[in-house]
Amino acid sequence: MTFLNPVIKYKKIVPEIFKEIPDVPTHSKVLIIGSGFGGAISAWRLAQAGIPSTILERGSYWPISKDRATFSDETIPDGRGYWHNKKIKLLNGFNACVDDFGGVMDVTSYEHIDVWRGACVGGGICYFYRGYDSARTKIF
Repeated sequence: MTFLNPVIKYKKIVPEIFKEIPDVPTHSKVLIIGSGFGGAISAWRLAQAGIPSTILERGSYWPISKDRATFSDETIPDGRGYWHNKKIKLLNGFNACVDDFGGVMDVTSYEHIDVWRGACVGGGICYFYRGYDSARTKIF
């Protein structure tokens, strides 16, 4: 049954993303689209200046936990990794079928390039951070 209904499967793995979405203000002086690199910094700087803002994000907030695998990976990809795509091209060039679900990344393929972007709270920051080693304190 969970094979046919990805929502049931993912509610068991990451129940936090199914929490009720808070109401947005009816009016906001500043509206920021996306919570990635540009949106997060813009909201932070505006807050420092005392200017309230509202951030709109299409994806979910995905909690990180050392006790479970919040995200899928390229070894066994599933809908947690990809934004409403049933067939995806992996970074290694191979194709895979995944559940149609609102995962953390979105990709659009063009003739000579694949454009990857974040589809979650934090946007591209989430997968950029996962893909690179942490900076060592003694170096930075």
